[in-house]
Amino acid sequence: ALDPHGYPSADRAFVAVTCAAGRSTSRCPDDGLTVEYDETLKRMVVGSDTLPGDVRVDVVVPLKFDLDIGTSHKGCVKIKNMECDNCQVDTENGTTILNSLKANTVKVHSRGGKVICLGTIYGNVDIQTSNNVEINKLQGSTMNILTTDGALKTKYIYAESSHLSSSIGNIELGSIHGNVTVQTNAGTIKIGSSDGCLKASTQQGDLDVYISQLEAVDLFSQDGSIALKVPISLKAELKLSGAKVEVSPEIHLQNIQSNTDQGHQTIHAFLNSEGGSNPLIKAHAGRGMLNLKSQTWIDSLNLKLV
Repeated sequence: ALDPHGYPSADRAFVAVTCAAGRSTSRCPDDGLTVEYDETLKRMVVGSDTLPGDVRVDVVVPLKFDLDIGTSHKGCVKIKNMECDNCQVDTENGTTILNSLKANTVKVHSRGGKVICLGTIYGNVDIQTSNNVEINKLQGSTMNILTTDGALKTKYIYAESSHLSSSIGNIELGSIHGNVTVQTNAGTIKIGSSDGCLKASTQQGDLDVYISQLEAVDLFSQDGSIALKVPISLKAELKLSGAKVEVSPEIHLQNIQSNTDQGHQTIHAFLNSEGGSNPLIKAHAGRGMLNLKSQTWIDSLNLKLV
């Protein structure tokens, strides 16, 4: 973004064309680049259909400019230190990197490019691609992250509502807050810490989930196993089922109802409670094993001694 102290009127934009290393500056083509500004619409358009792929276009604009960026083939996009109302990026196979962005809405749609979010991305985020998605921190009201073929990995999500899905890739989430839905068909799901309502499902993969605090939890794996970890003092109603259900000895269950039918075990019990209105944890492993054990918040951080 344009330095607001150097240009307090916010009436300047800078466009630079940079050649790849090894190309002579005198041979760096820029005649295919157009820069237009519409005073009535207050809109600047920077575009080219002829610049080669080893040429980079740097655009510096004032804060609050909405962004609508598109590239073809393997053209990449990088947005850093920007504030605006709306940010939209469309690529074919190029990588998109967002670094410290604040907006009302952030949309990144790519046919086959990677999406990387560094720093903190503030706003309502919609990311769709067929490649890998890596996210440091998202904060906003709604999050929709979809990859058809790639892996999805996040460190922190703070949102009222989040939907994260991958058709065949693994999903690895660090700390998630709010109402979260996680889906994958063939991949595994690992959640470091969940605080809020959680619904996670996979057809063929395993689930590994730590519930730090909860409102309601629904876990499902048709063919895989489920590792469910909770604080030892957590109060909840449990409905657990699987080909085999194992409960670690340190877990204190009350009012236990257990049933085994045709090789499938079901347990209905209360954790650290005799009943009443406790949040419900449902976990179903269709053909796999379900394991319930305790874990501390410190353990969930996976800290390593140096």
